[in-house]
Amino acid sequence: MSARLARGAIMAAALVPFVLALLPAAALAQPRWAPQVTWNTYLGGAETDTAEGITTNERGDVFVTGSTNSLAFLNSTGLPSLTTNRDAYVARVSTDGETLAWVRVFGSADTDGDSGMRVARGPGGTLYVVGKIRSTLDASSGAGHTYGAYAAGGSDAFLAQVSEADGTLNWFMFLGGSSSDEGLDLAVDTVNHRVYVAGKTASDDFPRQTGRYIRADVSDAFVTRVDVSADNVPAILWSRLIGSSEIDEGFAVALDGSSLFLGGIIGSNDIKLTVDKFRSTFHSGSDDGFVTKLHADTGEVEWLFYVGGNGKDDVRDLLVRGDTRELIVVGNTDSSNFAAGDGSGDVYVFRLESTGGSIAGTVQALGRAGSLDETAGQAAIDVKHNVFIGGSTRSSKDFATLEGWDTEYSGASEGFVAMWFPGEETPYWISYLGGSNALEGGAESVRGVDAGPLGMLTLSGSSFAADLMRVESGFDREASEKENGFLFRVATDSSGPRAGTVNLARNSEGHMTATWSGFVDDETDVVGYEWAISTKGGAEPEVPFQFADFVTTTVTASEVAEPGTTYYAHVRAINAVGGRSPTIASTGFTVPVPVPVPGGGDGGTGTGGEGEGEGEVLSPLGWGCGSTGGGGVAGALGLLALALLSSRRPRVARVRGPE
Repeated sequence: MSARLARGAIMAAALVPFVLALLPAAALAQPRWAPQVTWNTYLGGAETDTAEGITTNERGDVFVTGSTNSLAFLNSTGLPSLTTNRDAYVARVSTDGETLAWVRVFGSADTDGDSGMRVARGPGGTLYVVGKIRSTLDASSGAGHTYGAYAAGGSDAFLAQVSEADGTLNWFMFLGGSSSDEGLDLAVDTVNHRVYVAGKTASDDFPRQTGRYIRADVSDAFVTRVDVSADNVPAILWSRLIGSSEIDEGFAVALDGSSLFLGGIIGSNDIKLTVDKFRSTFHSGSDDGFVTKLHADTGEVEWLFYVGGNGKDDVRDLLVRGDTRELIVVGNTDSSNFAAGDGSGDVYVFRLESTGGSIAGTVQALGRAGSLDETAGQAAIDVKHNVFIGGSTRSSKDFATLEGWDTEYSGASEGFVAMWFPGEETPYWISYLGGSNALEGGAESVRGVDAGPLGMLTLSGSSFAADLMRVESGFDREASEKENGFLFRVATDSSGPRAGTVNLARNSEGHMTATWSGFVDDETDVVGYEWAISTKGGAEPEVPFQFADFVTTTVTASEVAEPGTTYYAHVRAINAVGGRSPTIASTGFTVPVPVPVPGGGDGGTGTGGEGEGEGEVLSPLGWGCGSTGGGGVAGALGLLALALLSSRRPRVARVRGPE
């Protein structure tokens, strides 16, 4: 290599860290996503059933809420026995999809239209469910306590607390006034034991209003703060209504510390707020989406941001990004001047600062040019800040990507799920979720999305298809002849972690110690390691692997290493969906055999033959330098020889100097 080339190579190498620092994390990672369905199941009975909102626990067990018309709903408890009217339910499904642990059904006995809409986990093994109910609660629902009363206004919103363990309905609370009300979303403050319920109301006498920025001509968005700290005694603290002279609804609520965010749809620009509260102006279309920030303790409005363009727009979900605290706004638009849409109906993703300022150039449309209507349902964000969006679509041309598990459009309306990283121009992948033999005209939609632990993506929704199931795993894969609820579990990461390096050494106590580094997973992170220390080289040890958590990078064998034996360390990393890296073995480490001290008998341990002589100072000739263990005359002669050798060294050094 010439000197010039060498200097260029050095310069390029020096610039590499700088260039890498400028690249976005997604570009550096270059994840290779290939989602795979691990289990799927229908959820319901012989009549019409839907699955709406979902959440998961640390193990991956699924909690789902929705509506059912089926008397034979599996494992149901509290189902009214004299009606087939639609009731709300909440159910628990095992993490492997093979067991329906319990179902709690509750609702009114003599009306149709009750439904659970969203479910969230609270502290102490509790679940909270919001939805709507159209009459008084049927006694067979088994509620331990009931608060408030049905206000006979068409429907009331409700909030219910359910036990995670067995589905016991601890209490049920009506939330509404003399007109129609619905609960559509909730957020739980697990530290302060507060629940925030969002929805829509047309009631002038909606409970505990602390302020009305409304004209209340049709319906208004609301958010209500409920104290759930006392056992079985919920208390409404305040309700805040946001509305105009047109139809307004609150679809989404999100909590970030003391900041509360409400999103939805608003029909006019005549909201009664002071000018300094607005962060944008109302657009010229028929409806705008909106996001408003409130103080979580008082409900005081801090700012409001209109979202949209020259058509009809809404906000369907709000996600808080953990590292930047920005809001990820997901919604629907048919505006031709918003999210690069063509006016045909599309799902958009929009990034918003927590102070109410838009992040320039961050409105992204899900569909491609010429695609037909897409509609967003629920969205979720994982620990790597990837966003997952579920919904429905009528697009049959180039909508799903090759990475999706279902790329074939097969019905009038297909469910879909998409994965996106905020800031990327296009999704990582989009997959249809639908079947071909649709019953009763058939349509599918994904209504609930949860990006739970261990890289497990869970989807819920409804379908008329008899062939919706993708894999032979799940407790119920036979469709009824009506609308069915469904659950899908998807592994978002099909590749294992990349392997690192492993080293082996012996500590001062004589135990073998393995250390490792460099194991990474760009998609779902490394969550743990499996390791072994054995006397067999190669990838697989002859002893069982042991588990170490993801923060561990050093382990020590419990047994003292045997002198003269060669040991190897074996390590492999595990990612969040259970994928494993290749097993990496260290180079062999041979434990030294202590050199016997002449005349010492036991190798110079000084203990009568016990131990390895660890820590004993040896001379360069291998003889023991201690005063015990026996060196004798030979030891003394050796020391004399060393002294004579060392006395010659200065003379050699002087020869090398100037004469």
